[in-house]
Amino acid sequence: MTVLAFNIFILIIEVPLLIYISKVKEHAVSLSFLFGILVILAGFLSPIIFFGSDFFGVVQLWAWTLFLHGPIYFTVLSIIFLPRSKTGSTFCLSIVVMIVSVWAYSYFYEAYNLKISRLSISSSKIQNPVRIAVLADIQTRLPGKYEGEAFGKMMAERPDIILILGDIIQSGQKSYDEKAATLNRLMREAGIRAPLGIFVVEGNCDNTHPWEKIFSGIEGAHCVRTTESFDEGGIHLTALSHYDSGNRKLAISGSSDYHIVLGHRPDFSLGQVNGNLLVAGHTHGGQICIPFFGPVMTLSKVPRKWASGLTEIADGKYLLVSRGVGLERGNAPALRFCCAPEIVIIDIVPK
Repeated sequence: MTVLAFNIFILIIEVPLLIYISKVKEHAVSLSFLFGILVILAGFLSPIIFFGSDFFGVVQLWAWTLFLHGPIYFTVLSIIFLPRSKTGSTFCLSIVVMIVSVWAYSYFYEAYNLKISRLSISSSKIQNPVRIAVLADIQTRLPGKYEGEAFGKMMAERPDIILILGDIIQSGQKSYDEKAATLNRLMREAGIRAPLGIFVVEGNCDNTHPWEKIFSGIEGAHCVRTTESFDEGGIHLTALSHYDSGNRKLAISGSSDYHIVLGHRPDFSLGQVNGNLLVAGHTHGGQICIPFFGPVMTLSKVPRKWASGLTEIADGKYLLVSRGVGLERGNAPALRFCCAPEIVIIDIVPK
């Protein structure tokens, strides 16, 4: 109802302005520019002032403003200007094409254009190469073909260790068990396994659900709700609770072995965490990134330049933040822009 009310509200503002522009003989271009600013301001301020939506709800209404009312406004302007100025009409139509193209690309292509990002780190603590697969933020609402293909792509890389960084299903409790069973079946069909283990930590979308059942019967799967440490084949691995992953004052001791610390949120990297490789998700890489600027938001206190990819945050200490596989659900618009989903493959090799 909020979305419907919002769109009616914007139309009530938009339609009279366009009718007025169609009737004036002079200054139509200036008026169309001014009225366009008024529509944009209404579309971007009213969700905050009148509708009281949560943050993602506000962003969703902003998306309606851009991707629905933007094309409506400029399409009508193109028709109005056609008998007066073919140049002006063509310009308005080109804006419509641009907005619609960005909408289609962001919602239907990039959101599901899953990449394999391959990285390599050398360390004197490693005697034999170890391949790590990082699968973050599956965050599915309806598991199916896309998630099955993601599992298959990951297993095609033949990882030695699999790290799954939480936010697995974003769904209400009513259908959760059914979706958990579907994901479990998809993992079994893909042959999910890793010689040195599968380590799964809890995300903020998981903590009210029995998410461990997703991995029931999956060989070598360690599901972590409270911070635990493991030793596997010369690798010391610390898997963090959801709370600890967001603790910017967290202190974790070092290890003589190669030390991997993984958690859902990257904020723990701001603490005294003595690991060689810190691994996190949660940010989705921003999900929406502006060229030459970067992520619009990261929902994290780490520097924006840390919010995606591999960063050497201290000498020999790396932070890997995955863009994730899925999308923010619920009230958020289900799109990505300049921030494709990814599975990260990291090869740790002897120095």
